Amino acid sequence: MDMYDVYDYDDPEDFYYDHVDEFDDIQDAEDYWEENR
Repeated sequence: MDMYDVYDYDDPEDFYYDHVDEFDDIQDAEDYWEENR
């Protein structure tokens, strides 16, 4: 998976909705967002 710029997002939900195709669900996106901040 490519690195996304999680610093552009203050909220993991916003991050998820912008990358919804790349993640199975919002929990995956939140985990990624938290791990890469």
